[in-house]
Amino acid sequence: MQRKNSGKPKKTTGQPKKRAVKKPPVKAAPKRQTKRKKVKAKTSLFKFRRYKKEEGGKVKRAKHPKLIVDEKKDNYGFMGLTESQKRGHHRNLELKKNPQKGKTKTAYLRDEVRYDNKQNFGKILEDYNLSNEDKKAVLQYLKRRKKKK
Repeated sequence: MQRKNSGKPKKTTGQPKKRAVKKPPVKAAPKRQTKRKKVKAKTSLFKFRRYKKEEGGKVKRAKHPKLIVDEKKDNYGFMGLTESQKRGHHRNLELKKNPQKGKTKTAYLRDEVRYDNKQNFGKILEDYNLSNEDKKAVLQYLKRRKKKK
């Protein structure tokens, strides 16, 4: 059965009917492959530098390498590298691995942090590297030292 028009005109508002506008599908923007830069906090820390000032007694004068542990505006905080177990009444910090390549003798860091002008230090020494275990030990020493102050 078909329905017939009842004969009544449809009500209109006088405005044309709006058509649904089809929008093209939105394509997702291609993912950018960005290289993330690793942020290093002060690259000069825990590196060895040659100290330009001569040190030692009258018999043995040398320019020893220093481990940079702190950096301020014009100064470096450093700990001296040595082969002696004690300095006066103070024991030096024993390192698990000798930082100088090719050396097996036990190495120590002086049990003090001194500060000097950056101009008194040479370039970073490439053949000296502090092991990760020793870095942790030095950080622990610096933390204890900070608490005492």
